[in-house]
Amino acid sequence: MKTWGDVGVETVDKLAAWVAKLPKEAQNVVCFQLANEPALGPSSPDIYAAILRFYDAAIKAARKHIPKVPLVTSFMGPSPAVTSYLKTHSEADVKSGGGGLLGDHHYYLNWQALTVSPGVPAVNAMPWDEIHRRACILEAEGNAHDIDVYATAELQVIVGEWSLATNLDAPMDLADPEAKEQLVQLYREQIETFRKRKEVRGAFFWTLRMGSGWDPRPSAGYPNGRQVDDSTAWKSLAAYPFKVWSLLELSKAGIATQLNLPYEGTCAKNKCQGGLGTCDAPPPSSPM
Repeated sequence: MKTWGDVGVETVDKLAAWVAKLPKEAQNVVCFQLANEPALGPSSPDIYAAILRFYDAAIKAARKHIPKVPLVTSFMGPSPAVTSYLKTHSEADVKSGGGGLLGDHHYYLNWQALTVSPGVPAVNAMPWDEIHRRACILEAEGNAHDIDVYATAELQVIVGEWSLATNLDAPMDLADPEAKEQLVQLYREQIETFRKRKEVRGAFFWTLRMGSGWDPRPSAGYPNGRQVDDSTAWKSLAAYPFKVWSLLELSKAGIATQLNLPYEGTCAKNKCQGGLGTCDAPPPSSPM
């Protein structure tokens, strides 16, 4: 009986074959991702073993068609088992003439507050100074430094998802001058930090469309879905709470600017520098 893993491998095979047949002027694929978050949700040794079996087969399927393009794997964090798998298989792939394996890590500052129940404001929500401190050293949930783990293991990684959402999707008014100033800084300091880390090969802003006015449900009048009246890809409905997930809307508001600029010096402006607790330290005493 065919499993979901089998279906996934067949899909990888077909996509890799399609990539290999692209016309010369379109052959700008710089990496090929085998799966996205297959380990998300409840896990067990059996589930993890099945994921590894999928990757073993998917690597072989992809390499039949694209022998040199780096392959990207997605796990939910760089555990010792994950880094060992990536290192071993990347070295073997490079030895056989391939481009090696990259990890795909999803880095957010949104999930670090605590919530009691839906509709109740989050507790221990981070102030902006702490958000900026964490963004500039890639410190995430549980004060983890997962990108550093990849670096220590001498592995390359892409930041496959990042955004400007914070404190469990705290509402943001993009027209408010203070909110805009803070979001511009958060946007630029994350790009600055990704670019200066040699282990980070690329980063992708995760953009949400569903709910912002785009209705993908087919209907008699709109068989391919439709954009709801009074909304566009650049302007969501007034009551829509997730505006900071839309790169187009952030661009229209003047918050998101060119992704390929380094924005050097953004992090140097931060009040808090270094490890956890630096935002709580008392100010230095004035010299006598």
